Amino acid sequence: MGGSAFSSRLAKEAIPRLPPKVYDALKARLVPILSELYSLVAVPIEAPEKTSHGDLDILVGRPNPSNTSFGSESVTYLPHSLVKATLGARIVVEAEENRTSNYAVPVLIGEWEQFGHGADERRAREAVPDGEIYYQIDIHACIDEEEFQRIKFYHSYGDLNMILSLMVRNLGLKLGQTGLWIPDPPNPPFLLSANFKMVLPFLGLSLETYSVGFTTKSEVFKWVRSMKYFDPGVFQTKGEGIRKVPQDRRMYHEFVEWVSIDCTARNLGTEQLLHSSVREQALLYFNKASEREAMVASRNINLRAKSALSFHLVQEWAAPLRAKDVKTLISAVKNHLGGNEGLAEFARLNGEEELKKLVMELKKGIDQRAPAEVV
Repeated sequence: MGGSAFSSRLAKEAIPRLPPKVYDALKARLVPILSELYSLVAVPIEAPEKTSHGDLDILVGRPNPSNTSFGSESVTYLPHSLVKATLGARIVVEAEENRTSNYAVPVLIGEWEQFGHGADERRAREAVPDGEIYYQIDIHACIDEEEFQRIKFYHSYGDLNMILSLMVRNLGLKLGQTGLWIPDPPNPPFLLSANFKMVLPFLGLSLETYSVGFTTKSEVFKWVRSMKYFDPGVFQTKGEGIRKVPQDRRMYHEFVEWVSIDCTARNLGTEQLLHSSVREQALLYFNKASEREAMVASRNINLRAKSALSFHLVQEWAAPLRAKDVKTLISAVKNHLGGNEGLAEFARLNGEEELKKLVMELKKGIDQRAPAEVV
């Protein structure tokens, strides 16, 4: 979650990769410590078959009442200085409010010996001039429990989030840690659901299987393949809306290769037909069809109103007027007609000339006020 957070403060070698036993012990030590500060503390489930770890990602939320002296009861995060002292960190890269902050916690000399990795620790220390090495702890403070659970799901099992996002993009939808969306460029995307416990069943992915967990990458891939809309025949890894994924995301690239070798086309139709069908089913499944229709209708009305009464058109009709008076005049026309819907309907029924007459009539009110404003 934090990447190379300390690149300006520490050499890359000062934060060595962690053997699984060292990582597990670190997690077992820090989660209880942070639980003294927050009532919600969790580490997203790691990718299966991982042989080493670069950092430890921890999600926190809902500060414990004993710490509310640092703010009101509605506070959603605690001071970095408190977290730094609690972890015993030496360096912190602070992120404002509810974002991910990074802490460098010193590795005690000989600490890895008890886990059978004393030689690895010594080699890591030899790679830096001062012999000081650190754990990178990335802590994300969540706004509420809903966000906590959402991010915990989305960042579990390594690159699974990237894989699911790619799969969903191939369906004409968008999946991120904020939920499932219908992309609608250049307009903002439309939210279908922020609840992954609803999103997974819609996609035909078993919640029960996910809850039991995965011990191998192959198990993850087979679970993803069970998505009811997945068709390898139209599966793409490049194109509009699909981000390029760095080569070091090995699990993601292994999945892409696995699909090309182990999966056969299902002939669910062309990409365009598939996208249209999935979006229609999604709107019905999440009971969002009426909301979507209302939003599109409202947007179209706003576009018609803007086209009928643009700033430049009013400026041309009512010249000379200052820019702020043009805006005031446009607002006056909209108020007179009952908003964008009334404006769009008036323009449709009466045409541009009648709209211009109304603009010029309402302009008289601005003209009458203007002399009194001159100092």
